[in-house]
Amino acid sequence: MITILGLCIGGVVGVLSRYGLLILSETFGWSSFMMIWMVNLLGVFVLGVVMALDLESYSSLMKMVIVIGFCGAFTTYSTYIKDFFDLYSQMSLSMFLFTFLLYNFLALAIFCLGYKGVLYLK
Repeated sequence: MITILGLCIGGVVGVLSRYGLLILSETFGWSSFMMIWMVNLLGVFVLGVVMALDLESYSSLMKMVIVIGFCGAFTTYSTYIKDFFDLYSQMSLSMFLFTFLLYNFLALAIFCLGYKGVLYLK
C-alpha cells in the first residue's frame, strides 16, 4: 500500500509540475512544442540524475516514486529513454542504432496509419 501511495504522490507532483510549466509557457508565449521539448529534456535530466545517484541503495521505493511516479507523469519521454539506455548496455552500438531507428520509424508509421485511417473513414 505504501508503494501505491508513493507512486500517487510522485505522479501528482509530476502532473502539477507539468501543468505549472504549461502555465509558464503560455505566460511567455512559448509554443506547445517548446513546452513539451522543455518538459521532456528536464524529465530526462532528472532521470539521469536519479540513475547516477543509484537511489536503489537508499530505497527502491524512492527510486520508483521519482522514476515511475514523477518522471512518468511529468514527461512523455523519460521511460522511453531509460528503456533504450538499458538496451544500449545489452548490445553493440550498430545493433542499438538499428533497433532505435527501427522502433522510431515503426512508431511513426503506426501513428500515421491510425491517423490516416481515421481521416479516411470520416
